[in-house]
Amino acid sequence: MHYHRGNAYDYDRWDLDEWKSSTISKYFANLEKYLGKTATPFDVGTKGNMTLSYFKSDHFLRLPLSKMYKTAGYKPLARGKSLGYRDLLVTSWKSIRMNMARTFLTPIKERTNFHVALGTTATKILFTADKRVRGVEIMIGKYKKFIKVRKELILTGGSINNVKLLHMSGIGPKELLEYNHIPVVADLPVGKNFQMHLRVPIFVAIDKCCGQCLNCSTPDCQNDFFDFNEFYQNSWDYIMDKIGFFTHIGINDFVAYISTNQRRRDTANIGVFHTYFKRNDFYLKSFLEKRRFHPAVAASVLKYNKVRNIMLFYPTILAPVSRGEVYINSTHYLSQPVIKPNFYTDENGIDFRSMYAAVTMIVSLTDSLAMQRYKAKFLNIDIPNCRNFKFCSEYYFRCMIVNLSSPPRSCCGTCKMGKPTENETVVTPKLSVKSVQGLRIADQSIIAKLTNTRTATEAVFGERLGEQLMKKWSSNSKNPKKR
Repeated sequence: MHYHRGNAYDYDRWDLDEWKSSTISKYFANLEKYLGKTATPFDVGTKGNMTLSYFKSDHFLRLPLSKMYKTAGYKPLARGKSLGYRDLLVTSWKSIRMNMARTFLTPIKERTNFHVALGTTATKILFTADKRVRGVEIMIGKYKKFIKVRKELILTGGSINNVKLLHMSGIGPKELLEYNHIPVVADLPVGKNFQMHLRVPIFVAIDKCCGQCLNCSTPDCQNDFFDFNEFYQNSWDYIMDKIGFFTHIGINDFVAYISTNQRRRDTANIGVFHTYFKRNDFYLKSFLEKRRFHPAVAASVLKYNKVRNIMLFYPTILAPVSRGEVYINSTHYLSQPVIKPNFYTDENGIDFRSMYAAVTMIVSLTDSLAMQRYKAKFLNIDIPNCRNFKFCSEYYFRCMIVNLSSPPRSCCGTCKMGKPTENETVVTPKLSVKSVQGLRIADQSIIAKLTNTRTATEAVFGERLGEQLMKKWSSNSKNPKKR
């Protein structure tokens, strides 16, 4: 739901003339349709299909968080800058989440030339002797089908599934394919250059009312309780009238972009995201379970939540240096590929140093006057592997980072887009797979270096690919010799 274009540095470091930030920003503007009540932010478009707005909830933590980041020298994010704090745009319309499928596919679902197959898995791409795509094998339930490709085949399976399908089809590292007895169609580094954002949770206890009243000893002015009656009423209000609590995401859309990089102090390398839980919050247990926290960690956090509200800071590495890989370990189409993220393995330790600096900075900022008005306290949660280290010591923070780091769902890079002459390139700037004909990829797997956004960038890939296909095939239809 969060929408962010990324910054110019994200795209310019791809080092591709066809994908410079100045060019990409024009495609963003063509896609966007800002529907907010406030003035159009930055250079966001207003005539596209992707509906954008601000939630602008009146969450009580917005002001103290803003003041907290100000004490560290950060200001509201300005045009052309990458450092600062801001409310993120969201892809919503009339309080309804608008994902890419709802935005672009729902309007065309009745077209006679548009077909969707559910419960279907692509298992193999087939090529002619001259390495042109001739079709794709699919499994619908237990039945194998063959779909003939007349013009081009486009992959948008993501950084994991694209690798699996390409490897099964004979496109990938030669040694890997031969080891799995797969005929080699193209020797390309498919599966290399795997990248993911990485984040560490920082749990901080707060008392909501202490920042809003003079007499903090008043029993009723201590905590913000989770109330099931309020939950039921909020659910009813949203279902019936699309109003109330569920029309926004609280403090989740407030983000700070900071720098812990001594060499590039003007460029953000850490994004800090925020989540808030009321006392005895019904959502906290499922939140911890879905993110697979160690049972001891989860139990410790839930114990604190019985008596305090909890603020969660999520410092996230925006441009990790470490690189992983993805590859198949079986030729069966239902087998899961091997994923080696290789977190914190870069040669110079840049990723770990960046995260360490971010974690210690945020912990120290919770002692700022703005947060102490709410009795903010960094929680000593029970991390089994860190029990022998003194709380808040250097070794404790190092242990905490190693044990609590986890990636969000965004990943990229396994089908790297680059210059055709480079050995690391899988996809050319025209989104065509090297060494074969009639095959393109247009999703996050082609991103050469991770941006601080993902979904928004993918939309540009789709927009630009559509433009290229229309230009190519509409001109070819007028010249039979080019078909």
